[in-house]
Amino acid sequence: MTSRRPLSPPKAADWPDEEFPRFKRPVGAAAQPSGPAEPTPARRPPPAPPRRAGRFALGFLAGFLLAGIGLGFATYVLIVDVLSPARPAAPDAVVIEPEILGAPLPLGGEEAYAPPPVPPAAEAPPPDLPPPGPADPTPLSGARLFVHHYATPPLATVAADVVGALRSEGLTVIDTRTVRSSVSSGNVRYFFPEDRDAAASLAERLGGLYGERFGGQDFRVIDFTHYDPKPRERTIEIWLPG
Repeated sequence: MTSRRPLSPPKAADWPDEEFPRFKRPVGAAAQPSGPAEPTPARRPPPAPPRRAGRFALGFLAGFLLAGIGLGFATYVLIVDVLSPARPAAPDAVVIEPEILGAPLPLGGEEAYAPPPVPPAAEAPPPDLPPPGPADPTPLSGARLFVHHYATPPLATVAADVVGALRSEGLTVIDTRTVRSSVSSGNVRYFFPEDRDAAASLAERLGGLYGERFGGQDFRVIDFTHYDPKPRERTIEIWLPG
């Protein structure tokens, strides 16, 4: 069995004079290639962060616009509220208690609404009274009247007025005729003896009519029963003065 000798540390005389060994090339230089060095690409600077001043201006502008919109809406609501007509106040609810237990309560508006009154039925005429008959005949009933006047515009106006008044009283005026000669006073002419009373009544009416509208004028009754050829029965002529 071989015995091992203990190793002894080297002596100080065997160490080199320098504390650390020197290398001929730096450590970093050993990794560089021996060929020509390639150019290093230029690096772009990182983008500058947005400025805080721009963000602050944008936020201030948005807040200003929102405040303006809110103020305009509040002004519009205020103007509409002032200009709109006032709404009538809602009527207060009235609680009605029934006088009798179990009785139904009246619906709203029954006290204020009242049915329209029913008009009384028309009373029937007494059965013992006879129905009204036709008016009593007068002397001028059925008379056929003809109005004569002088052919001038003023007398034509008077004749139209007289005809309208006679027709309003229910008399029958057949025609209005113009003549070439004038008469100094008005007259009423009849052609049958039985028409004398009718001519007298007509002359009286014409005198009253002239007195109301034309200053008064008397009408004479003239007997024309001798006239031949005679006109149709119940014919009476009126001759206006002028």
